Formats: sequence, structure tokens, C-alpha cells
Amino acid sequence: MPNLFALPLLAALAGPSAPCTPQPLAASWKSLLETHPGIQAMDRRVEAREASVQEATSGFWPRLDATASYQVASETPRLSLEMPTPVPGMAPLKIERDMGDADRAEAGLEASWVVFSGGSTVHARRRELHSLEATRSSADQRRSALALQAALLDVALRAQMVDLRMAHLRRQARVRWRTTREAQARSGTATQVQVLQALAEEARATADTVQASGRLDSLQDEFRTLTGSEWTGPGSDSLVAAICPEPSEDFAPEDHREGALREQVLALRETEKSVGSTRYPVVAVAVGVKTGDPGMDQFSTGWNSWGYAGIQTRWNLFDGLSRRGTMHKLDAEARAVESESIEAHRDRDSRFRVLLSEGKRVEAEEAALGVAWEASLKAEKAIESAHRAGAATADDLLDASLGRISLESRLSAMHLRSVAISLQARFVSGRPFSFEGQP
Repeated sequence: MPNLFALPLLAALAGPSAPCTPQPLAASWKSLLETHPGIQAMDRRVEAREASVQEATSGFWPRLDATASYQVASETPRLSLEMPTPVPGMAPLKIERDMGDADRAEAGLEASWVVFSGGSTVHARRRELHSLEATRSSADQRRSALALQAALLDVALRAQMVDLRMAHLRRQARVRWRTTREAQARSGTATQVQVLQALAEEARATADTVQASGRLDSLQDEFRTLTGSEWTGPGSDSLVAAICPEPSEDFAPEDHREGALREQVLALRETEKSVGSTRYPVVAVAVGVKTGDPGMDQFSTGWNSWGYAGIQTRWNLFDGLSRRGTMHKLDAEARAVESESIEAHRDRDSRFRVLLSEGKRVEAEEAALGVAWEASLKAEKAIESAHRAGAATADDLLDASLGRISLESRLSAMHLRSVAISLQARFVSGRPFSFEGQP
């Protein structure tokens, strides 16, 4: 952390033409991406959606199943035949035979393939692809929100650095005033009460400095918690020289949130088509080979092998209007998300215009404060010369110093406000920040 109490006044605060350098947030942003639990959760959701796409794609491929079974029956079937005798008076001839064994076993392989499903497999895969893109867009929106949070926290830290320096300058002014009062008291031109008042004001200024330092420490802790790294800060607290406003004139046709909503609509439409495809029959073919002891065998026992092939058709003729109700529900949900997307775009466009308008107003106010600050600086120097010549009092010099410090603080705060507006406008525009890199 830079030594704030040794920093001189920088004239860069008074001029908008000072050079700037990019915000040093790239390293902190990289650390945030690697450590923030919200980012990690979104990455896992994307992985889950990618697995869903793979699962839906498997419907295009045939299935190969291994089968095996074993059964034991408590009784075996018996064949009993009576044959008439050719000799009168003889008992009829009887033939009795067990039809197989009590245990039955078989094993085999079966390949099956759905050759027609009314397009449900195609729509299911498209639905998962759109859901994957929606999840990715939601993850990008989450990253953009965290980037804005980190950038605004960086600005707040810089603002607190300025507040700390201003508090120190006010304390220095109070120290000089107290020293002057003590000298006046020794010469008999000031009372002890005035000296005590000066001491009280100096103590209050010291307390303000300590409080400003504590707020800076708290913001640094917040930055560390968010990004997982320390806030290094700029080499000075000259905000004009340290921050380059992010350009925000380029308004993207849609941001990540709108993109996620658009993909959600497409996923719902594909689901609706998939449900509608159930009005068509499903045709599947299967081939297989099996070997085993079927158990029921009239003339022989033992293991045999056989092959088979077949085709199966399933056609739902009436489902109690379930399909119709489901399609109507999906259509209503899709239209609702479409309306939400339109509303989100209008809100983003309105916020963007408001931020640009506010940014212009703040720039004009900042320019006016810059002129006032330059005038107050010249006035302070003139009063300081007059005080050395005995033509101005210590109170006059204190008032001039505090007035200049107050204007400098307002100018810094106004520039910070301009930077914050620029960051928010960049976020609303749907474009990435410079420290994020290109998507």
C-alpha cells in the first residue's frame, strides 16, 4: 500500500487531459475466476448440460443389450397320451413324458434401433443444445455481474484512498492552525481557550483520519473476499491518472441475460415439438442371438442357440388430451419468456440512456469543479503570501486551505462518480470489461 501521508498534491485532478493507464484488475479477475464459488457452480452446471446433450445424442444410435435369465420351477410340465389298443379287452396304451427340466437358463445379445420416432429424438437433442447455450449465457451474465462488482469495489477503494489523504490534509491544516495559536498565545495575541479549541479540532481531524484508514482496511478485506487476492492499488491516488473509463457507446443487440432468455424460448419450442411428435407411431427393429436351456423340450434337453429378428410399432391413438394440454402449456411458457426478454431489452436500453445522460451531466459538473479548484488553489497561495506579510490572519489561511481541500475532495468524488457511471454503462451495454479480455 502506498504511503498516503507522503503523497503530494497532484495537479492531474484539475485537468481531464491527464494520461491514464488500464485498470490493474486483470490479475485479480483471474484469481476471482479461479476461486469464486459462484463461478465454480456455474461451470458445473455447464458440465451437467453438456452431459445432457450427450445423453440426448445417444438416441440416434442403436442399443446393444446383454440378457441373461435363470428360473427354477417347482413342477415340470408332463406330456400324457392315451392310445387305443387294437386288441379288444386290453388296457389302453399310455405314454407319459416330462417336457423338459425344472430349471431354465438363457443368455444372449440384442441390438435394437428406433428407426422412426416422429422426430422426438431430433427435438430432444435440439432442446438440450438450447438449454446448454442458455446455461452458458447465464454463466456469462454471472461473470459480468462479478466483474462489475470487482470494478466498482476497486473504484470505492480508490475513493477511500482519496478520503484518507483529504483527512490527512485537513489534519495538517489543523496542526498548523494549532501551532499558530500556541505562538499567538505566547505573544499574548490569543487566549488559552483559543489554543484549546485548536487542540480539539486537531484531535477531531486525527480521529477522522483514523476512521478513514479503518474504512480503507474494510474495503480491502471485502476485495480480498470477492477476488481471492489482495488489492494492490495504484501508485498514487490521482484518479484521473489511474483509471481509464471503459468505453460504453457500443450497445450490444443483446446481453447475456437476454441471450439466456432467447435460448430458453428455443428450448421450450423444441420441447413442444417433441411432445407433438408423439402423435406419430414409433417404429423399432431388433435383432439378437440367444443360447440356453429353455427347459420345456419334448424330445431333448440341453443347451441350444437361436437367433431372431423383429420389428415393433407403438402408436398412441388417444391419451386423454394430455398431449394437447402439455403443448398448450409449453407454448404459454415460451410466450411468457419471450415477453420477459422484450422487457429485459427495453429496461437495458432505458438504463443505458439514463447512464449516458447522467455521465454527461457529471462530466460538466466535474469540469466546473476543476475550474473552481484551480481558483481556490491560487487564492490559497495568495492568502499564504499575505499571511507571511502580516496582511492576513491564521484563520484566513485555515479557511482558504480547508476550502481548497473541500473542493479537491468534491472534484475527486465527482470523477469517481464519472468512472462508476462509465463502468455501469459498460456493463449494461452488454460488452466485456477491458480486464476480462475478449469472450
